[in-house]
Amino acid sequence: MINKKAGKSCGKRKIVQISNASSELIKATIQEKHMSYRGLAKLTGMNVSVISHMCAGTQKRFNEKTIQKLESVLEISIPDISNDAEAIIRDMEEGQTI
Repeated sequence: MINKKAGKSCGKRKIVQISNASSELIKATIQEKHMSYRGLAKLTGMNVSVISHMCAGTQKRFNEKTIQKLESVLEISIPDISNDAEAIIRDMEEGQTI
């Protein structure tokens, strides 16, 4: 059976979870470098809609190789919060509107 939970092996792939702060960093770096989502998709091999969801913070779990490509192209570090319970709770609280 394939386990798709964050931080677990998924066949030969590893799934990582990113924080809201990482989503904001990705979005800001794309804007700073004057890149389009389509241009970034061509450089990384990612789907434009995945990049859009990543920047909006609506998708949190990604293939580890995808994150590594993104880090390489944008020249940033994106931490994996899969095993960081405090970071996940912080993310959940930030996502709630009052």
